[in-house]
Amino acid sequence: MEVTAIVTSVAKPGAEHNFEAAIRRVMDATRDDPGFIRYDVYRDIGHAGTFVFHEIWESEEHLAAHLRTTHVAEFQETAAALLERKEVRLLRHAFPA
Repeated sequence: MEVTAIVTSVAKPGAEHNFEAAIRRVMDATRDDPGFIRYDVYRDIGHAGTFVFHEIWESEEHLAAHLRTTHVAEFQETAAALLERKEVRLLRHAFPA
């Protein structure tokens, strides 16, 4: 069953550009991960340092495998120095078609 991850990340002031570059690198690698369906990143109109990730995976197992990849580990290490905070929510469709 599909799983959606919504991740809100707030970059430290002045770190937005470096965080955006890190996102681009991990997005490119993620598109080749098994179980990948969709990966979009948005920026908050009123808060330029806030990024919202919207990821859709075929299953929780696919998402878990993605989180164990080298490219995600590298991204997490880079992001740790650039972020003020991060919130993760895992969701399923309440009313699947």
